[in-house]
Amino acid sequence: MRNGMNKLKKIVCLVLAVAMAISASAMLMSCEKKPSGKLLATYKGGSVYESDVADWQNFFRIEKVQEIFEAEDQQAKIAEVDDATTLFYVKLKAFRKMLEDKGVATISEASIKKYAEEIVVPGIEQKYESKGGYEFWKKTYGVSDNFIYDFAEEQIVTTYLEKYVMNLYGVTDEMITEYWESHSYKYLVVPSYIFDVIMVSVAEADKTDAEAWEAAKVEAQGYIDRIKAGEDFADVKADAIQKSKNINSSASFSVKDSVPFKECEGFEDEEENLAGIKEYIDAVAEAYNTKLVEYAPADGDEKEYALWFNYCNMLNEFYTKHALLNLEIDETIAEPIRHIEGYEIIKLVEKSDKTEFQRPENNPTVYDDIYQTLYDQMWNDGEGESADKFEKQLEEEYKIEIVYSYAANNT
Repeated sequence: MRNGMNKLKKIVCLVLAVAMAISASAMLMSCEKKPSGKLLATYKGGSVYESDVADWQNFFRIEKVQEIFEAEDQQAKIAEVDDATTLFYVKLKAFRKMLEDKGVATISEASIKKYAEEIVVPGIEQKYESKGGYEFWKKTYGVSDNFIYDFAEEQIVTTYLEKYVMNLYGVTDEMITEYWESHSYKYLVVPSYIFDVIMVSVAEADKTDAEAWEAAKVEAQGYIDRIKAGEDFADVKADAIQKSKNINSSASFSVKDSVPFKECEGFEDEEENLAGIKEYIDAVAEAYNTKLVEYAPADGDEKEYALWFNYCNMLNEFYTKHALLNLEIDETIAEPIRHIEGYEIIKLVEKSDKTEFQRPENNPTVYDDIYQTLYDQMWNDGEGESADKFEKQLEEEYKIEIVYSYAANNT
């Protein structure tokens, strides 16, 4: 494949659509609030029964559907997922009791119900019936009406818990310095193109509307025309951002970015690169028995969306790097560049020949990046180092015990 295309190739994250037949007994579902079924676990202050975790089992089975499908023994994998669900749920209940016992938070059923009404289900647009997409999500995961309250409880407990844990195990300046010294190579600035970007994005709800995309392109072209006519890039950027605050259909923002000179090598020839992109996309489409569409919704056919997503990103990478190779300092592109979120306007700010290490004490961006990295390592959605230490203390203090194992009883 061509030199430029070697850099354009990405791992295409195509999620296979999997249809799994699971027996009715394995798909226990219940809307009851009274405990029923097997006793699964106990903790200081309560017990966990099958009826408590039925919805969570369905949720995590769908989340792990590809792993289950690819497992040699699917029933054993389901049992493994169900045991992990039991542990997750009993810890959730113990965490909640601990927060209340220590006076960190009082989580009432009323507060859970109120929060549930405000939830917008992650990744799902509110256009799907009520409760911020929950009706659509409910059908997808096969959960009951009550699961929205379980999900709300988990979100509230996790928020309080994260703050509590990080107060005990905070990120210090000494930790940031130590991390930098071990990872300084990540913060080496090399000769690069530095450019400014204005994004005119298409609202998520309009992503399959050709007219919305065309309107965003026209809007972006209008900003370019103003810049070409002599207006300052910064003034046009400010207008674009202000306009986005007054309407709901699109949003504009601006960021400064950089690309090393070396990463733009191979992007000079437009005809060759576009032919390479087409060749690659056609091959992937044939291999996965799908097709490239003009606009693919995130909640539609998964393979079509993945192919479209990667196609847009490949085009954006080519046109951006091709433009940087040809722009003069302070020059803005003549036409907007298509992006997965809308259209971009690029202005080349500088061709920097600097080669230096950026230290956190002198660069707020580097400091914040390392801080977030360490924070994620320490918390990381409840699986980081600090959270792990804290969970062990919790298991001892709140006497968490797994009474029944699906894996051990899988036949």
